[in-house]
Amino acid sequence: MTEYFIYEKENKNFALPVTSVLEIVETDQIEDLSLDLYGCVGGIVNRQKLVPVFDSVTLGLKQKINETGITTIIIVLCDDVAFGLTMDNFVGVDKLTTRSKINELNDEEKENDVVSAVVGYQKSTLTIFSPEYISKKVLEKIDEQTLTTEQGELEGDLLEPTSHKGPFNQFLCISIENINLAIPIEQVREVIEEYEVTPIFNVPDILRGLINLRGNVIACLDISKEIGLQKKSLSMTTKFIIISFKDSTIALCADVVHGINDLYLHKIQKPDSVLDERQQEFVQGIYEEVDKTLLLLSVSDIFETEYLQEFTDMKPMSQ
Repeated sequence: MTEYFIYEKENKNFALPVTSVLEIVETDQIEDLSLDLYGCVGGIVNRQKLVPVFDSVTLGLKQKINETGITTIIIVLCDDVAFGLTMDNFVGVDKLTTRSKINELNDEEKENDVVSAVVGYQKSTLTIFSPEYISKKVLEKIDEQTLTTEQGELEGDLLEPTSHKGPFNQFLCISIENINLAIPIEQVREVIEEYEVTPIFNVPDILRGLINLRGNVIACLDISKEIGLQKKSLSMTTKFIIISFKDSTIALCADVVHGINDLYLHKIQKPDSVLDERQQEFVQGIYEEVDKTLLLLSVSDIFETEYLQEFTDMKPMSQ
């Protein structure tokens, strides 16, 4: 089974292989490229590359482009070719077995199809893009994506290839109020909202109740107090990050889901350099970005909390 990055655009679900997702960015600076690329709404500069941006709905469903302001863009990298796809909300990362339509096509037809599969997913239709096909079309229209100086030389001081930054892991970035958090993407199953939380009495504040997720009852956690905030007020706009560890699953409350980022391992600091002892309880590291600080959550510590054992089937680790 292939692992897919699943997202929503204008209430339609789309996906692409998670290995091709480089990062998620937000911008209102999409420039006209005047390229003859179907579904292309313009371009942005990302990591010193000229990146054409495609409207997901137009590209996948051949529907009219809707004008928007600030746009969330998935930066996709395939065979050193970068392009962007517009998105509204992150849905989740899931392993899917697809009986895709490309299985029934010949080799020539496979290369000329922007959609690699259309499958049913959570009572809806999921359109899966082919990064290989899209990158091929981009390469036909843009000879060189890397920006150059006026003298025609590569901007070596600005260009910082991923290969030079060292190993990295991908994290889902979220926030609770003004605190930015990051969760290892391999432990994120999906993101849901508009779910009712059934309260449980005589339990710590961190355990807000239970959620019925398609027939499976899972514990709902709010770590606001553990990271130095007040207890959250839950509403229909509250996001619930469904995370798994070993054979157990829980829902974690959040205000905003920002998307997936690459975090370079050599830049991760120990939490005791910034946080007090209580705030370190569920935090395994600190990551400083240009405009914010990320707290890297330790999913294992969250699941192995003693008072969650009844709801997660977890056993404390041997000392």
